[in-house]
Amino acid sequence: MPFGASKAAILGASGGGVSYDPAYTWIADIMTTNSTTSTVSFTSIPQTYHALHLVGNCNITNSAYALFRLRSTSAEYFGCGVELGSYSSSAGPYTAAWNSASSTNYAYFGGYSTDTSMANEIGGQCIEMWLPGYSNTDKPKTMWTKWYDPSDSSWYGNMATEELVRLEANAAIDQIDMFNSSNYWYTDSMWTLYGVGTAS
Repeated sequence: MPFGASKAAILGASGGGVSYDPAYTWIADIMTTNSTTSTVSFTSIPQTYHALHLVGNCNITNSAYALFRLRSTSAEYFGCGVELGSYSSSAGPYTAAWNSASSTNYAYFGGYSTDTSMANEIGGQCIEMWLPGYSNTDKPKTMWTKWYDPSDSSWYGNMATEELVRLEANAAIDQIDMFNSSNYWYTDSMWTLYGVGTAS
């Protein structure tokens, strides 16, 4: 039996006979074509998957934190995790715990961009987000996020942020907005969204 098939069989057995489909389905790509875009959005996200997986390679036109929101209407977010950095003692490690008021309607993704274009900073910044149970309508959503900034020229050099974020709303997630605290995304910044499995 192929490894993938045996793994699915084991997962199904442990779930009382209900199998989990780990298949990936591409949903959409977004790539910026200029350096004057402040927000990029995945909208009308299908509600047919078990989870969403977002990966990105991007950079910001000047120093700013990366932020995201998952609703067009106001909602409160809570987060906790850790920040790591190797350039100086100012870069951590830190534990991070925060909440954002519903009036602001955003969550802290992490990182702290340098004023460097994608062309000049190899790799730019790398991001990842997992959103299990995003289509549920009876409970708040908790997601895992990670941001890595491979800069080595300042106190935030090589900073990595990893955290769990809770969206205090029961409604299903049908959009993801990526923006930052004060600037724009560089040309050729790119994000890809996948659907994982099939909603139960």
